[in-house]
Amino acid sequence: MFERIGYMLDISRCRVPAMAHLEHLVRLLARLGYNELQLYTEHTFAYRKHPEVWRDASPMTPGEIQQLNELCTASGIDMVPNQNSFGHMERWLKHPAYKHLAECPDGFSSELIGTRSTGSTLVPIEESLQFMDGLYDELLPCFTSQFVNVGGDEPWELGQGRSADRIAVEGKSTVYLDYMNRLSELVRKRGRSMQMWADILLEDPDCITALGRDVIPMVWGYEADHPFEQQCSTMAELGLDFYVVPGDSSWNSFHGRQTTMLANQQLAAAMGIKYGAFGFLVTQWGDGGHPQTWPITLPGLINGAYVARTGKSLSDDELVDHLSHPEIGGLDRESAEVLVEFAYCDARFFPGTVANRSFLWNEIYAPPDYLLKNQPQASKQTLAACKEWLTELSRRLPKSTQPLNEELSLMIQLSLLACDNGMDRVKRAIPDSLIDLYRRCWLRRSREGGLEESIKRLTGTYRED
Repeated sequence: MFERIGYMLDISRCRVPAMAHLEHLVRLLARLGYNELQLYTEHTFAYRKHPEVWRDASPMTPGEIQQLNELCTASGIDMVPNQNSFGHMERWLKHPAYKHLAECPDGFSSELIGTRSTGSTLVPIEESLQFMDGLYDELLPCFTSQFVNVGGDEPWELGQGRSADRIAVEGKSTVYLDYMNRLSELVRKRGRSMQMWADILLEDPDCITALGRDVIPMVWGYEADHPFEQQCSTMAELGLDFYVVPGDSSWNSFHGRQTTMLANQQLAAAMGIKYGAFGFLVTQWGDGGHPQTWPITLPGLINGAYVARTGKSLSDDELVDHLSHPEIGGLDRESAEVLVEFAYCDARFFPGTVANRSFLWNEIYAPPDYLLKNQPQASKQTLAACKEWLTELSRRLPKSTQPLNEELSLMIQLSLLACDNGMDRVKRAIPDSLIDLYRRCWLRRSREGGLEESIKRLTGTYRED
């Protein structure tokens, strides 16, 4: 089985958890058998030298990280620093003071994500490495882990801008690996080992031999049919320590994608065990402003630990038992049963929804042109049946201001609104009562920074700077 069983929480897409909730998370992870925690960070650490980047984000402070690290250590959990260091740097590069570090300072276009007005990827030059070195000087002393996750995934525009000529001569993989190996030197000089996402490495597996031998690739994929076997086999053949990284399938969804989550986690575990993976890391991302509430994330968090230890997923009844356990899920049993049923919404009504998101989430968040191109319209009969089913789930949910029930109720109510949108392909305004409930649920577990942006994303009024 796996030496490391980890959980990674995105704290960079608007939602930065309050310390009380993070401490609750650590205690829960320990009960479930996790021994590693990562907080995925782009701009939400309070770097002393860079206040303009995190000023409105309610970031984690050095003292808070040190406090949480101490709790993790006492709980048998290794808290691994996670700072993206190549792509996904748009929260930095949109500011004039950092624009000179961008591969494409004036923006770029990508087939996958469309047109962006600012850069998201550091240009792979010495000045970018010096910049990251300065960030590591502030961040890494807060942690005692021997590992550092530097990211490196999805450098969308690499080769479109300032590195285009170099890549034309040397090739994208060579330039990419040179930069990542230089990052590993910055990590190594601090007595630590580097973790990194493996997506770009796997585009050209022949080049992975140029990777430092102490670097640990993280093989991630979030769909039921992700090619974990092929990718894990590649890592094993190269003799590398590596992780398999499935998801909790909660993001881009109001209810989670239970069928996908169960299959994705079980496949990752099976292939990780077969090919001798060093670690298993369950991820929770915050796409779209991180609207999913805590209860929606619990099935994937709970099942992830179980499948990593046993190689198999929990049954629905077993999951309900865990969700209704006072020291695990904390839900009353009826609410736990509603939550598990709710998580199968896609499989029940909208099978075949596009990857990485749920049908009803799209009906509120996705722009009309995206829907027309990528999501076949469900029949009014299907949407009416879904609405009736959701209404019955809402009736069954015990009426109380108990936090978990309110947070689950919010997700059901947004799903009902999405059904109405889907019937006519009209974006209805989010009622003030739902916005008020959204704020109340958010502030119960998360910091204020990022809340208004998240609401703007929900209501379709957010605009990139």
